[in-house]
Amino acid sequence: MRRLSPALPLLLVAWAAGARAATVSWDGGGDGVSWLDARNWSADTLPGPGDDVSITAPGAVVTLGSGAVTVRSLNCPRTLRLTGGVLTVSEGASFIGGVLRQSGGQFAGTALIRQGTLELDGAGTAAATYVLEGATQL
Repeated sequence: MRRLSPALPLLLVAWAAGARAATVSWDGGGDGVSWLDARNWSADTLPGPGDDVSITAPGAVVTLGSGAVTVRSLNCPRTLRLTGGVLTVSEGASFIGGVLRQSGGQFAGTALIRQGTLELDGAGTAAATYVLEGATQL
């Protein structure tokens, strides 16, 4: 009988874990404002490059003021403020149904603003595509 390498099960587990995107949701359990406060996210873990981010908590106003953040996708029917740093959305369009307010930093990726508001201040930069649909304000 052939024996499998002892490393094979570990490789399969690592491959399976990396193959699935996780959904990380805003719960506001930290300072209630900062993207970079891990306690504001489900499981008290910052979202990473393979994660689908959901900011749907009532009244949420989330601010990214520094750092470089990459996520797989973004669903935000609330307010997202980009005052510094870089927010990159790596796959597909992100849905913004609330307010995307960029007064600094950089947004990279595609943002679908549907019946929301896009506010761009001259201080920020965009390596992004903004798609405006419905009763969207600019």
